[in-house]
Amino acid sequence: METLADRLWLRVVDDLWADHAQRKATARATLVRAVRRYVEHDARLPSAVPGDTGARRQLAVRVLHRLTRDDNACLRDWRARAGRRCDHCTWSTLLQVVTVHQAFAHRDDHPLGAGAAVSRPEDQR
Repeated sequence: METLADRLWLRVVDDLWADHAQRKATARATLVRAVRRYVEHDARLPSAVPGDTGARRQLAVRVLHRLTRDDNACLRDWRARAGRRCDHCTWSTLLQVVTVHQAFAHRDDHPLGAGAAVSRPEDQR
């Protein structure tokens, strides 16, 4: 079921590649604000992922990069699927899935890595 938020996000995403510079800038600012707010304050992260403020800020950057990488490919795909109403998801589901995926990628790229979280002192002998 399409919600008001989804319809608004369809318009925001459309504006990301608009010809009008002001519309594009406004859409980009809206995207950045919404992703940062969601990741830094609202996202429920898997327990294996650090949830401190610094980690959440880094994660927000990763999520934004993933959404906008390759000329907004992820957003373009979401927009096309939502427009066809075929194999699509809500905006909030897209954001949640990308956030969790990037959270695990961030954890795996972290200097301590995934293994450090599960290593025990007896493993160091």
